[in-house]
Amino acid sequence: MTRKRIMFVADDESRIQPVRAALSKWDQITTIGLDSAKTCLDQARIQDYHLVIVMDSYRSRTDGLEFARQKAETHKVLLLMKYEENRPREFRSVQLGDFESLTQTVTRILEN
Repeated sequence: MTRKRIMFVADDESRIQPVRAALSKWDQITTIGLDSAKTCLDQARIQDYHLVIVMDSYRSRTDGLEFARQKAETHKVLLLMKYEENRPREFRSVQLGDFESLTQTVTRILEN
């Protein structure tokens, strides 16, 4: 099985810990990173990732959604929703804190 690499984009280290714990049980996931907006927007930096998970509140809610839209052109993107209202239909999304749904959704994305 090909090992999968995930980049998790969040603006606060405390937000990444529960996601890292939920996803780290899979052997195929080798990387979950915390990066600044500048680094994340560098196409060369993330071109080898199989999935980019973006918090909808990254930097600000608007910035997180805009970043996800940019990356969706070239990457599989999953939006981790802190805010339930106005859920964008163009992305797969999971409610923050729903780790069972998160693990199931990530599995489906990476298997396709």
